[in-house]
Order: sequence, then structure tokens, then C-alpha cells
Amino acid sequence: VVFDKGTVKIFSNSELVANGARRGLFYELDLYRIVNVESESLLACGRITKSLQLWHRRFGHLNMNQLNQLIAKGFVDGLKPQSGDNSVVVCEPCVVGKQTRKPFSARK
Repeated sequence: VVFDKGTVKIFSNSELVANGARRGLFYELDLYRIVNVESESLLACGRITKSLQLWHRRFGHLNMNQLNQLIAKGFVDGLKPQSGDNSVVVCEPCVVGKQTRKPFSARK
């Protein structure tokens, strides 16, 4: 950790991991991500489930027709429907969110 004229630099194994500036009594830090190349390579090789239901949730419960349009127009890299994904996806939070309740009738 190196402090100099209202700034700070934080190193790990001679590599800068954060720096910042003093704001009042505290230092506001900008953090840097340390990437282990070997683990990143393994992560890239791992099998990732890319079902429509997963991506429906990742896109904030996007309408399935709109999600399919994104795929068809090539706006999403690496998202290809697998067999069985073209069926209707039942999303419980979406079903609950679309439920309505009728008002109580005013009876005497």
C-alpha cells in the first residue's frame, strides 16, 4: 500500500489491484480484477447451460417471442436454442406477476 499526496495505490505481488483518492476522511477506491489465465481458460471450456428459460430470467423475464427475435437477428452471441427449448416455457414468477384480483363487491 502506497500513500502519496491524497492518493493511494494498493499492490499484490507487484501488481496494481486498486488505486484511489482521498474524499474527506476516507479513500474512494477503483478496484481492478485480477485474472488467473488458467482458471479463465477452464471456465471458457466448461459447459454452460444456455436454455431459453435461463436466458429468459437473465434478460429480466423478457417475453419469449422477443427473446427468440433477439436470437434470430443475431443480437445475442452464443445463444442457440437447444432441442426442446422451442416449447412453451412456464415461468412461475411471470405467472404470479400476471395474476389479477377482482375487487370485493360492496354488500350491505
